[in-house]
Amino acid sequence: MASLGNGAAVEDDTEMGAAVVVDVGALDGGSRMCSDSQEASGRSGRSTKASSPSQAPSTDKAHATTMGEHLRTQFHDYFLGFVPPHIRRKGLQMPPIESMSRKFLSLLSFPYLPWASFEWRKYAKYAPGDMIGGVTVGIMLVPQGMAYAALSNLPAIYGLYASTIAGYVYTLFGTSGQLTLGPVALVSLFMSEAFTTLGIPLVDKDADPVLDAHAKYHTHVRGQMAAVVSFATAVLLCGMALFRVGSLMKFVSPSVLTGFVTGSAMYIFISQSKYIWGFQVPRDTVQINEYRYLFQHIGSKSNPLAMAIGFTAFFALWFFNTLRRISRPRLAVIRATYPWLANFLAMILSSTTFLVIIVATAVSHSLVRAGRQLDIIGTVPAGFNTFEYPALHNDFYGEGVPFSKVIVSAIPIALLTYLESVSVGRKYALINKYALDMTQELWALGLGCLFASFFQAYPPGGSFSRTALQHELGVKTPLANVVTSLFVTIVLVAATTLLEFVPKAVLGAIICTCIMSLFDFHDMWRALWVAPVDFLVMIFTFFVTVLYNVEKGLEYGIIASVVILLLQISKLDMDSIGQLRMADDEVQMLVDPKAGTQLRPMDNYPSARQHPSIKVLRLRANLFFGNVSMFRDEFYASMVEVGANIKAVIIDASGVLEMDLSALAVIDELVSEMQKQKVEVFIASASSRVVKSLDAYDLLEDVGGLPLVTLEIVDVFWAVLEDLDIEEAQNAPQRPRSNSALQALAEHRANSTGVNGSSSHQPKGSPGKGDGK
Repeated sequence: MASLGNGAAVEDDTEMGAAVVVDVGALDGGSRMCSDSQEASGRSGRSTKASSPSQAPSTDKAHATTMGEHLRTQFHDYFLGFVPPHIRRKGLQMPPIESMSRKFLSLLSFPYLPWASFEWRKYAKYAPGDMIGGVTVGIMLVPQGMAYAALSNLPAIYGLYASTIAGYVYTLFGTSGQLTLGPVALVSLFMSEAFTTLGIPLVDKDADPVLDAHAKYHTHVRGQMAAVVSFATAVLLCGMALFRVGSLMKFVSPSVLTGFVTGSAMYIFISQSKYIWGFQVPRDTVQINEYRYLFQHIGSKSNPLAMAIGFTAFFALWFFNTLRRISRPRLAVIRATYPWLANFLAMILSSTTFLVIIVATAVSHSLVRAGRQLDIIGTVPAGFNTFEYPALHNDFYGEGVPFSKVIVSAIPIALLTYLESVSVGRKYALINKYALDMTQELWALGLGCLFASFFQAYPPGGSFSRTALQHELGVKTPLANVVTSLFVTIVLVAATTLLEFVPKAVLGAIICTCIMSLFDFHDMWRALWVAPVDFLVMIFTFFVTVLYNVEKGLEYGIIASVVILLLQISKLDMDSIGQLRMADDEVQMLVDPKAGTQLRPMDNYPSARQHPSIKVLRLRANLFFGNVSMFRDEFYASMVEVGANIKAVIIDASGVLEMDLSALAVIDELVSEMQKQKVEVFIASASSRVVKSLDAYDLLEDVGGLPLVTLEIVDVFWAVLEDLDIEEAQNAPQRPRSNSALQALAEHRANSTGVNGSSSHQPKGSPGKGDGK
């Protein structure tokens, strides 16, 4: 053993990574002398051992060993200088380096293949239903993908790109059997917001040839930057999965999400109606200006032909969606007897969007050939997009778009992708009775965005409507995602020429009908009567999202919810506890006739009486810097109420789980002030965390010590009564007695000077306490 200068000792022959135990109990004089004698005998033994011929070390080696011990000693002396004395007296153990690295690695998460262990015979068992579900969702996904691409101000083909790769990847890494990935409304909306933030114009075409060439270049840049945004989203999602920070999403209030989703849906509904009206509305950072422009020019710039096609498609889609929704109970009854018939009818009802697209395309083809003015998708390149690395380092517009700016604009996209996908995946996992791995879902979404970025696709997400459809069709495995992706791939390779004459008015109608399912005014109305504070958060987020800016709506909503959360947790609920006798509480007398005197809050029990010598306070909130000043003020106010006859204060900490440094400092101050007035302070019913905090702050013995601080408030109350030799304690034959409380209080008396002598308590940082160095 090598002795340290302050009495610590370390192992000489400890291998690298082994635990180094620092014994600091030898700080007392007698212990230091004993340690010195042991060190001398140890040196004698080592010198005797070194003098043996078979093991005599060289002079240089001995000198190096001595220098090593000296450096190690200096290091531990320096380290121990930062350890408080009361911790030093208990001893300190430094964890080995290997165990620290192992613990750090255990905090990380790595992807795996969850469906590799799925029995292949179950794939065969569920294959028919999964294939039907995959084809049905694929039929729905083709028009929806093109419509959502238009919402993100990208060519329609990019919506189909985003509908393929993510499905293949999620099949390998996802843990949900029903979740389907692809373009979704909110992510598509934020893609358009990201382009605006990055300074990329959203112009599609122009009548002027020069301006039209610029518009085509802007479209090309948006396509390239969509892949970069997808790559940035993948970096964020995979980073969240690696460090397991997905659980932090629980701090995003459901009230914020309700207001934000409803507000975003309202904005999408109004803004995308421009395709139905048949004219373009310029983007503005303040969305109310877009509404003003739209309503001012409806009469002068509307295209009657686009309006006729758009409104017809809208009401047809709305009718079929309503029919599909009200027919679900009837289909469930049919499925119990004829599952094939129910799946066939569900497939027909889900294909109505595709049928509307076919009819509208045929009509627009004849109108355009006849020379009528109508906006259509135009030429759609055939085939799948080639593999290409995202343009992280680009020279767009001369200076290029820096990736640091892209990743900032991708933060809300990553957040929405995760929240939407996990919300819908968790819902159907509970219905189908299986576990959903949230961290693995982050990996699946992140890897899906990563591979999508290599094929010029923008970030996909989990769809509410398409996942609900897969559940209705009885999909059980991710095989349906493969079938859906294959269907879209076939459309990309062989049927893109059929999409050329799809009118944009129909895409606008598809967006408007799909987005209506996100309206959640029912929850807002219920919150108005049930939880007014949540309603205020909802309505604030809703109006900011609708009228000002979608991205700011999410930010300001989160800020508002955090402010309200801080206000709520900073509230201090501290009750004065009084004695309630059995005769005063008839209910308690019937339940337990032998209960005797009970301690109850005086505000809730008017017949409860304050003891003249003992003040009992009950805390029902964690103490931290936000409410500790309120605790101090209420504590002193309660002391003024009871007068000068008070001899002890008992704080019931049963409702306190945590105490931060500010709270411990205030308790230290209160204990010091009360002891100056010959008043003792005790803490009862403390949790293990509170006990550890009090012990680490060297305050545990000043408030009663162990095990008194962990006992019930009733036991501590009667023990203090008997210890103070109050007459009521002797004349209470029905009171509950606790020998452990009396013994703990006696031990506390033996370890302290008491209130009748000179108080030994001093606030931390005073000269008598030391500073720990």
